[in-house]
This record gives sequence, C-alpha cells and structure tokens, in this order.
Amino acid sequence: MGQLALHITMTSRNILTIIILLLLTACSDNKVISVQVSPEKLILENKEIDKVDFEKELKVIVDARKKEGIEAKELTMDIKADKRTKRGDIADIVFSLKRLNIIRTTYSAY
Repeated sequence: MGQLALHITMTSRNILTIIILLLLTACSDNKVISVQVSPEKLILENKEIDKVDFEKELKVIVDARKKEGIEAKELTMDIKADKRTKRGDIADIVFSLKRLNIIRTTYSAY
C-alpha cells in the first residue's frame, strides 16, 4: 500500500512538473519574435516578407502581442543573420526595433 501511494505521488509530481514546464515554455515563446536575415530574403516569424515591409509587418506582430497583454519592452527580438548580410540591412532592422520600443535583442550568425 505504501509503495502504491509513493508511486501515485511521484506520478502526480511528474505531471505537475510537465504542466509547469509547458506553461513556462508557452509564455516565453510568446515573448520572442524571430527574424532570419540573408542577402536574398527576410523571414519574420516563419513568413518571408519584403525588406521594405519589415517595420509594418513587425508592428502587426507587436500590436497582436499587446492585445495578449505583453508590452513591447518585454519582447525579445531573436535575429539570425547570414554572414553575407550587409550591415545596412541589420541597421535598418535595429532602427525599426527602436522605433517600436523593442529593447531586448539577441544576435547570431549562420
């Protein structure tokens, strides 16, 4: 009987841990906006867009997150840039982020 109760308790703890991890993952992913930049294309949240439309498309995403209760200051922009990308393209993205009040940014190159 004692072993059965211990097994049930461990199972409940595991389920609770999994639920908490899923909630944390869901919340944290919602605060991250991903961008992939290369000389040929720009991908914002898994959608290929024109470089001239970047700020407009980003504003739509930021406004949607605001409706969910997430402020622009809480958002993180994850920028993955091709090594061949021009500095001017990256600068345009950073300038748009500042205009939309997105402060947190992570950069990586591929």
